Amino acid sequence: MRMNRDELVGILENRLASKRVIDEGGNILINHLPSVGSRAYLHVIFEKANSNEVLKSVKEAGVQLPKSFLELLAQCNGFVLFQGALSIFGVRSQLSRSAGKRHPFDLLEANTIARPGNLNKNEIYIGSYNWDGSILFINQCDSIIRHRSPDSTDVLNEWGDFDQFIRCEVDRLSLLFDEGGAEIDPLVATSPSPSRLLD
Repeated sequence: MRMNRDELVGILENRLASKRVIDEGGNILINHLPSVGSRAYLHVIFEKANSNEVLKSVKEAGVQLPKSFLELLAQCNGFVLFQGALSIFGVRSQLSRSAGKRHPFDLLEANTIARPGNLNKNEIYIGSYNWDGSILFINQCDSIIRHRSPDSTDVLNEWGDFDQFIRCEVDRLSLLFDEGGAEIDPLVATSPSPSRLLD
């Protein structure tokens, strides 16, 4: 991932009226949504993961992460964007499970006990869309991000790398939310429509 955490925050803040807050865990919270809840934000970007904890957790779980995803975790330990429309998982350490603190969805749990049945052994489940439960995954051997329905093996979308994925999806999802962070039309799907795949 060439894009760093500050660049991601800048892209997310660009179209919004409200700016960032940093919570006690070092997570960046963007665009408070008091109408949703006192702790609700449009975007949550989790504090970067401790590289030793990541390597230990990944080894214990028997999950092999591609270098590009390890680079992402070194910048931010996952994120939840557009009120959960898009989530990228992170690594939850045993030390960070205190009540009241924000944590990413657990990448290791997602690839062990909660692993979708439609992934092959070389595919890593890295995120999802809350509209339809569709999944995002990356192959252990490349940096291509792929999207598919939770109950199919057909790939619906592909992005060449994390930079392309994040930029495309933030641009697309930004059109579905107003400047205050409210969904413009709650009946419009927030997961992407199928598109032409990479050659």
